[in-house]
Amino acid sequence: MTFPTATKDTTYDIPDHNTLTKIATLPITREDGTHIPFSSLYTNPDQNPGTKHLIIFIRHFYCGSCQSYVETLNHNASTFQKHNIVITIIGNGHPTGIAPYRAKTATSFPICTDPKRELYAALGMTVTLSAGEKQPEYIPGSMLANALKSTWNAVTSPAVWGGKAGNFAQNGGELLFVRGDLKWCHRMLNTRDHAESGELMEVCDVQALDAGMADGK
Repeated sequence: MTFPTATKDTTYDIPDHNTLTKIATLPITREDGTHIPFSSLYTNPDQNPGTKHLIIFIRHFYCGSCQSYVETLNHNASTFQKHNIVITIIGNGHPTGIAPYRAKTATSFPICTDPKRELYAALGMTVTLSAGEKQPEYIPGSMLANALKSTWNAVTSPAVWGGKAGNFAQNGGELLFVRGDLKWCHRMLNTRDHAESGELMEVCDVQALDAGMADGK
C-alpha cells in the first residue's frame, strides 16, 4: 500500500472525484467489529440535511497528542451540537482499542477504526514520526510530558497490546462534509499537526465568540 507524503502545498488539497468515489465504499469498523461504508458517516438520511460532518482521523490509540486534541474537542461538544456539527473519530488500531480510548479521552463522540489504513492511504495522509517544530495550542505540556503521556497510555491499556493500537508513524487529519460533499480537508504534516480549534470553528462557520474560542475555555 502506498502512502503519499503531504506537503505544505498539498495539506489542504481536496481529493479528486475518483478518490472520493473510492473512499465512499471503503469499510470502517465499529467497536463491535461490524463494518460500515465510510460514506455512511456523512450521508445519513435521518439527519437534518444541513448537518455538517466533521471527521477526525487520529494517530494510534496510545498517542498523547491526539488524546489532548480529542479532549479539546470535548470542551466544544455543546457548541458543535448547537450548530448541527456531528463529529466522528477514526483511528487505525484494532476495534478492541476503541472502548479504552473512549474512556481515556472521556469523549462521547462516535469512534470507528480503519485497521488496514485504506482510507488513510487513499486520502494521502502522511506516515512520519517527525514531531515538527511548533507545539500546537491543544497540547498543554512539554514534548517530554506528552511522550510520557503516550507511554503511560500504552502501559495502562493491556487490552490493546501487541500492535493493536495502530501504526505509530501514521498521521491523520480532518475532513468536513456538508450535504454529502467534501468541503474541506486537512492532512497532518507531523505528529502534532491537527487543525487547531479556531480553524475548525472557522471552516465550520461557527463564530469565535459563540464558541468561546474553544481550547477548554
